[in-house]
Amino acid sequence: MGGSTKETNTTSSQSQATRQATEQASQQATQQATTPWAATSGLLGNLLNQIGGLSPNLTEAESGALGQLSANASAGNPWASQIGGVANTLLAGGGPDRTPMVNGAYDNIALRSRHSRVATTSIRRPIPPCGLTSMFSRTM
Repeated sequence: MGGSTKETNTTSSQSQATRQATEQASQQATQQATTPWAATSGLLGNLLNQIGGLSPNLTEAESGALGQLSANASAGNPWASQIGGVANTLLAGGGPDRTPMVNGAYDNIALRSRHSRVATTSIRRPIPPCGLTSMFSRTM
């Protein structure tokens, strides 16, 4: 009788440990879903403390750099007039007829394609040396 009691106690403590582990995993999953940044909160806190110690005043070089960026932005796009001219030409019909130039380029590509097929065909099927030809022609 004593042995069965110990078995029951061991089984109940194992099931209790399993329940606790399951509850803990469930809590971790819930916490991870609601606060995914919690694992990095210590690192982020240190980073924010270091940033808080920085001076909010800009140095002379930083002020100059920001001033130059502002001046460049306010100057506008130096190519705006050319972009507008191209857009107006295209919207008005596209300018001169460029069909012959496009057709000529297409013909050149087609001609090169035909020549490359002939060249690659001869490379793919090389003529074997005489010794190999005689070896292949023998029957075993």
